[in-house]
Amino acid sequence: MNPDPGTCIAQAATLEVDDVASLSGTTTFEGKVDAGFELSFAANDAKLSGEADIPPSLPTAVRGAGYWFREANS
Repeated sequence: MNPDPGTCIAQAATLEVDDVASLSGTTTFEGKVDAGFELSFAANDAKLSGEADIPPSLPTAVRGAGYWFREANS
């Protein structure tokens, strides 16, 4: 993320997306991170939001890029 919001931990979040199949490859995002966070992903109109268990010290507007992956169920 740019800028780095510092330590932020959220054990639960909600991902809203129109088509699960679109969650592949590289995507860009922007949003804000504070006690409640919201990130919007450009490639597929996905939105990730929730409450931070450990919020960053200061609210931060962020942007960046990454890729989607699925963890195996344990």
